[in-house]
Amino acid sequence: MTAQARGRLDEAEGWYRQSLAISEEFGDRPRMAITYAQLGLLAEARNQAPLALEWNIRCVTLFDQFPSPQTGTGPAALARLTRQLGLSAVEQAWQQVTGQPVPQPVRDYITSNSDQTQHEDTP
Repeated sequence: MTAQARGRLDEAEGWYRQSLAISEEFGDRPRMAITYAQLGLLAEARNQAPLALEWNIRCVTLFDQFPSPQTGTGPAALARLTRQLGLSAVEQAWQQVTGQPVPQPVRDYITSNSDQTQHEDTP
């Protein structure tokens, strides 16, 4: 996160990917969720919104509960990306990542919260 905050995005991605490999090896879903969310923020910083969307979908689908407190910035990022890319982009990405349609609780959250994010600054 420090490398990302200092604008060293390639270095940050390397650290995130190392963290993710370790977390996946041990099945540490809370740590995986945070890393997925950070990779999503990194993709947003690189103006790669579709990739950011995919990372955040991976983040929030690690847990049955939505939104889960263990997913960090993932739910808010989904709402922000919904506003930016549109619901159809979210539906397509969700299907691609999970093989399933967007669950109704997720759809309700992102559509109701995408209005609230209009006044937030994106990373």
